Amino acid sequence: MFVWVRDRATGHRFDVPETDSRIRDGVFVLVKDKRYPASVVARRPKHCINHKKES
Repeated sequence: MFVWVRDRATGHRFDVPETDSRIRDGVFVLVKDKRYPASVVARRPKHCINHKKES
């Protein structure tokens, strides 16, 4: 099964196998949301884009 996670460094959200060691190591944060239950197939990623303008 795949679980929805957020990358701490980039903010991107995507599916990884629930046995992925990066969840345990703290690289990824498990997103517990009713909209993203565990899935048999990986879903499309959601990229986090920094919209701040540089001066």
